[in-house]
Amino acid sequence: MDETHRNGAAVRLVLVDAADEVKTWVSWLAVSMGIELVDIEPPSDATGDAVQEVMRSSPAIVVVGLARGAGWALEVVEGVDLIDPGITSIVLGEPGGDLWQRAIRAGARDVIAPDIGEDELRLALERAVAHAHSWPRGTTETDGDVRRGRVVTITSPKGGCGKTFLATNIAYALQSEARGRTVLIDYDLQFGDVAGALGLRPEYTVSHAVQAPADATSVKAFLTTHPSGLYALCAPLNPAEADILEPARLGTLIDTLRQQFDWVIIDSSAGISEANLVAIERSTDVVLMATTDLASISAMRKAVAVLDQIGMTAHRRWYVLNRANARVGLEQVDIERSLGLGVDTAIPSSRAVPIAMNQGIAVMEDDPRSPAARGVRELLQRLSPMIVDREPDGNRGWLQRMRS
Repeated sequence: MDETHRNGAAVRLVLVDAADEVKTWVSWLAVSMGIELVDIEPPSDATGDAVQEVMRSSPAIVVVGLARGAGWALEVVEGVDLIDPGITSIVLGEPGGDLWQRAIRAGARDVIAPDIGEDELRLALERAVAHAHSWPRGTTETDGDVRRGRVVTITSPKGGCGKTFLATNIAYALQSEARGRTVLIDYDLQFGDVAGALGLRPEYTVSHAVQAPADATSVKAFLTTHPSGLYALCAPLNPAEADILEPARLGTLIDTLRQQFDWVIIDSSAGISEANLVAIERSTDVVLMATTDLASISAMRKAVAVLDQIGMTAHRRWYVLNRANARVGLEQVDIERSLGLGVDTAIPSSRAVPIAMNQGIAVMEDDPRSPAARGVRELLQRLSPMIVDREPDGNRGWLQRMRS
């Protein structure tokens, strides 16, 4: 049976600069799996030209060989990832030495040896196809000559699901471990506490930013800098100020930041307000959170239905179950059956969360070995293949607490 994308189109694999024997092997297996194959041999060593040629083929999967060297191949992978991180890139080479780490940082999802067996190669392609199914095509990260970053809105229909915990830790990890710069917007305009969760003392807030001219220089003046290099735009200090913030101005603010940052993380308020819809409309990714109680699951199901009904479906959706190990009589399989959706990441309860948040420290910094931090990392690897699944430094937690 042919492998098809969720929009019904065939999954297309572009093979770039592979040796003849490798090309024959990959081509045969791809065709046997019903994957559409395009073979490219760039006429020059200019990686920019190679990337453009790859993108013209509208691939879901790109397999790059090392015929012109690892440096050339990784530049092609990185170029493809910058244009569309939804494309699954695989490097064909021996994964020894530092090639694996360099490839993952460039945006590849896998490194496979050219002499890998049929079963292993088939499994690698099946994983790539599964990833292709989870990312809708046609979502570009560029708009003409303007670089447009990823906008990730973290939301839930009910409060108390852990949005701020997740938003602050995702933003911290992206800034610390991924390429590019990250800004976190506290979009819970009445009662947001990103500042407290990260130990920040903002001089300016969203209220100041939306009243400024819509240009990068003006907006940057209102950002608060975290020691990691992360930028934050904190919630108004007075909850009453939320009533005077026009959703249209908030949307313009998001657009301005997206042109300046690689990642814009939005910690939204609970529910489906007009302001939240403005953020979701501009998002490339929406993380919907629920906890293991019937009210939260029911609200999640209704929220998904509303977004579908009003046509807000262009973004990538990720479903997160927080406090997933709570013993309340509901198992993950029951929740997925109730939602009619698969849970992408289940984050267990952990004492590390309240301990870190009460100190104003990200869990990913304070206790990276905790179950909650590992759950966050699982979601990060879905959002960004450039995040490396490496063993964290176990000493960071108690050293940070000593400094605090």
